[in-house]
Amino acid sequence: VMNRIKQKVGDDVGFFYIIGPGESGIKSIICEKVNRLEKVIAQHIHFIENEDILTVACLLRKMDVLFNFDSGIGHLASAVGTNVITKMGHTDPTRTRPWGRNVKVMKPDLPCFPCKAYPFHSTNPKVKCKKSFICVENFDVVEVERSIIETIRAKRQR
Repeated sequence: VMNRIKQKVGDDVGFFYIIGPGESGIKSIICEKVNRLEKVIAQHIHFIENEDILTVACLLRKMDVLFNFDSGIGHLASAVGTNVITKMGHTDPTRTRPWGRNVKVMKPDLPCFPCKAYPFHSTNPKVKCKKSFICVENFDVVEVERSIIETIRAKRQR
């Protein structure tokens, strides 16, 4: 996907992974996959980790688009004016999505969405899914790629 995005929008594209506390294991998984990629793509991948919120906000502001899985970073990106594509999982987008004209929400097309088992009343919600979290694991990669490319092209034409 990264290679196709780079080919369609230009060599000046970069891919940033913003890694928060407790997500250090994700970096090693990404690095393992990146090591199997062409060096051409690997040189465009950057990690942002252990940065304060102001630094992350400044970095987000410079990005063409942020793709995220319904996280706080999506809200921050929207607040600083960055285009955001948010993939919703089990949460109800009317309650938890980032807001703004610059936000696109991708929702699962499932009868159980939004999840009725999501404990919004809890300060530490843990969902007990009876469907193996298919809402989080299944998403259309081609649609994500298309949305990212369209968003980058539109921003660069302004």
